Amino acid sequence: MAKSINIVRIPVEGAVEFIETPTDTLSEDIHEFVAGYFQCIPLSDSIYLWVNDDGKLIGLPANPTAQAIWDAAYGVGSDTVVGNAILTGGADRHGNTLGLNADALANLRKFYGA
Repeated sequence: MAKSINIVRIPVEGAVEFIETPTDTLSEDIHEFVAGYFQCIPLSDSIYLWVNDDGKLIGLPANPTAQAIWDAAYGVGSDTVVGNAILTGGADRHGNTLGLNADALANLRKFYGA
């Protein structure tokens, strides 16, 4: 049985989704949700942001909901987040993506008013 992890999906339009997803399909899930190849940006030790690697080049729309957490981590005006985004936990010592821990989930629910 595949292990599941907690993640947050942040669509360009619509509500932030706090979900549990199987680790064995995480890469495909991220690829599908961000609509292409993806890049991972650490926002903190326990929260990583996943976005479309070519999002700006192909003209994806701005994501104001994901932008808010970027701005909190790196400062307003430091970059622009476009396209759908996903938040996960950090990585373990083997480089495997972790789910969001209970503290991170609680803080994100508070941050997004969910």
